[in-house]
Amino acid sequence: MNNEIYKELRALTVKTLEQNASEREFRRLEQILKDDPAAQEHYAELLKVNIALEDAESKGVENSFDPVPPAESERTAVFHRKTSKTGRKFDFSISESKKTEFLRRLHLTAAWFAAGAAVFLLILLINSRPGENSYQAASVEKLIGDVQGLEEGGKLLNTDSPVKLSDSQAAQLISAYGAKVVIEGPAEFSMSDLEQLELTSGRVFCRVPKNALGFRVNSEKLRVTDLGTQFGVEISTNGKNHLQVYKGRASLISGREGSSVESRIVEDGIAVNVTRNCRIENAEFSGHRFARELSSSSGLLWRGQNFSLASVIGGGNGLNAGRKDMALTLTDWKLEHNSEYRHLQYWDGFSMWNRVDQIPYIDSVFSTRSSGASSLSTTGLKYDFPPSRGDMFVGFSNGVVNRRKPVLDGIDYSKVDQEILTFCANLGITFDMNQIRQRIEGVEITEFKTRVGINDTDIKGLADIWVLIDGRPVKRITGMKYSDPSVVISVPVKPSSRFLSLALSDGGDDNANGGDWAVFVSPELVLTEK
Repeated sequence: MNNEIYKELRALTVKTLEQNASEREFRRLEQILKDDPAAQEHYAELLKVNIALEDAESKGVENSFDPVPPAESERTAVFHRKTSKTGRKFDFSISESKKTEFLRRLHLTAAWFAAGAAVFLLILLINSRPGENSYQAASVEKLIGDVQGLEEGGKLLNTDSPVKLSDSQAAQLISAYGAKVVIEGPAEFSMSDLEQLELTSGRVFCRVPKNALGFRVNSEKLRVTDLGTQFGVEISTNGKNHLQVYKGRASLISGREGSSVESRIVEDGIAVNVTRNCRIENAEFSGHRFARELSSSSGLLWRGQNFSLASVIGGGNGLNAGRKDMALTLTDWKLEHNSEYRHLQYWDGFSMWNRVDQIPYIDSVFSTRSSGASSLSTTGLKYDFPPSRGDMFVGFSNGVVNRRKPVLDGIDYSKVDQEILTFCANLGITFDMNQIRQRIEGVEITEFKTRVGINDTDIKGLADIWVLIDGRPVKRITGMKYSDPSVVISVPVKPSSRFLSLALSDGGDDNANGGDWAVFVSPELVLTEK
């Protein structure tokens, strides 16, 4: 920071603290602080002087340096909310005599100020904005449903009436400084300032970049201030509210202005509840509680889940569990329940390939019994599997197949709350990962993972298990028997990869595929934020 910037910073700081800065001067101050770490440090030092001297002036110099918990100082700062109605101003005037006394005693309070100055910096930056009338506080990036008062690509003004979302609606906003805010209905909210959301009810997830540090969510009984964070807030109509922090930290202050309050810095991976009487209590952290991305085209909300391939076989969307004991059957490759189909057997020479149009995530199904290379996809991918001799049964199921239960490692997965995919030898299925990317926006696929083995039945099965990406084998387990323990599979997925194929061949034993049924436990594509 050169001398000219140093002088400009001091002048702008004084104007801001005295509430005399114009909007243009305030923006200039923010720009200096954003781009120069040295300027941030010096600004914090200026705040230390002003805040301490204000305290000294009100209490007397000799008594003004008692240790103060950082959360208490933060509590005071957060509840000093600026509103155009009150017209309240900050008074940080500095007496020269008190400045001299303060500098002599600064070393006694350095530890407390180091912890608290950053919070004051954030809060004062927000609270010191010059008064404005109507201005754009956020843009509307995405919507699910027809929301009255909002449209995609539109603006949300600080003077707009509160927006109400129904059960089936959601909104994704981008604040003026880049904070991404996902609000899930039913909810009622408004944007009262550039970095301040008023949440009357509902759930909101906030992802705050560095340049939007200090973003706040306010409700009647609590204030949440971002300290470099991803966090979720739920305001319930029954009076019990919830905060959990996914990354970084957030400051939580409970209670109405003017009443007794509690405060806490909530860390990464921690969740708390705020009770009716504004007490802060520890709570269970649930990674899937808040919608973190929404997709306008598909109407899907992503809560941090992985994409379940078994869910698709059950008629689900990959993010929610499908119906149990469903099958994609050989007759017409449509989904049927176990109670609806017979013991289907398929004989068709040495080849079979079918496009699956009714389920967007599934590209096609195929047989590994080909005279030559087997077709794997609608784009013409092929792979030459080893010769096999068995027939094929039923199709692809996520549970019981006729009377055959999915048993692996002694566990009957028809009785366990865990999704599975099961099918017999000489069958394969190809999933289109591009369809997943298109329908679940804002995420990327990084890995395929599952645990797999041969169904533990009285029939002695022997089979080869295959995982292929874009027609190339990335994992093969050969000669797997029904008595073998299950195997964990983890395969990385590149952003450019499109097709994931799972296949089973009969292993070449004399029993054809009589007992060659594979059970894939929790077959999932791992989804992460872009």
